[in-house]
Amino acid sequence: MSHIDEWIKDKPILMAMMALELAFDAEYCFECAIQVKKEEGFIYKLPLPPLNEWLSLYKNHHRIFDLFKDTFVDSNGLVESTQDLTDFLFEGLREIKRTGMEGIREEYNNLNEEEKAAAEKLYQKVKKELSEAIDNIYELQLKDIEADINGEIDDELKNRLNKDINQPEIRFLFKVYNPCFILYRCFPSRLLREARKGEIDYIEKLLRLDRAVIHDKKISDFIHKKSGNKIISDRIATAIANGINEKITRKKIKMNIAGLISFLSTAMGRQLNVVEIRDLFDAIARDKGAGDIDTDIPEGQEAFVKAIQRERRNWDNALRKNKSLT
Repeated sequence: MSHIDEWIKDKPILMAMMALELAFDAEYCFECAIQVKKEEGFIYKLPLPPLNEWLSLYKNHHRIFDLFKDTFVDSNGLVESTQDLTDFLFEGLREIKRTGMEGIREEYNNLNEEEKAAAEKLYQKVKKELSEAIDNIYELQLKDIEADINGEIDDELKNRLNKDINQPEIRFLFKVYNPCFILYRCFPSRLLREARKGEIDYIEKLLRLDRAVIHDKKISDFIHKKSGNKIISDRIATAIANGINEKITRKKIKMNIAGLISFLSTAMGRQLNVVEIRDLFDAIARDKGAGDIDTDIPEGQEAFVKAIQRERRNWDNALRKNKSLT
């Protein structure tokens, strides 16, 4: 883990943790996407629930998040600790939104000197606890990645997976949710919402990913009404027959994720440049024992710069349309 540690040293910890997790999981994203494209692998061995229950998962993403949180809790406590920190941060953001910055300033200005001193003491205490919580999660993240690299088996996690693997949310997570976000940069709920409006591009994408949506009433009504339109009928028939037509390679998935890292790091106030992003993928390759460089990253600097710029722009455009999960 020495190369990953070295890469993180001079970077804001939260941003570095985000980039590391995305880059390290690129291989899993590729494996998931290629299984869905080929329609084979463990995903397709999972039981398919009744149609109504399956389609309801498009509108109820909380069921997927809840099961993921409960099932994938590791014995080291990484998922649980991250969830606690996320809940704490979001509660703070909700309070700021409710009160407003001006309201908070006004409340502070109305305090007497003793109350202001107490507020400052509380702020420093919370700041210290937050810093310690982040440092703890970082250590847990590194342990989790190291265990993954070493092929260590988490028996508790394995047992939970064996227990929950047949839950419909698990199949939906790997079959629809993850590929939808990685390949289309879109949440399934929004994809379905646009498809139900009769947007043929969205209907086509959705049918390539999941043929079951043809049974959604609004989509089936649209297809019925357009049955005399040969162009639309041909697009729908091709989507159903051929499935995903996106080109899926390790290089493409990693460039996609590299662009997401660039976009998110910018949003977090410290944009990672192309050299830093390349160094991150190379550091992971070295710590995995896969060579001195990640050979899936374009060798030429100019080609990598253009790929990052293109993918960052694509993520920016897509996520502006996905401000809400619902």
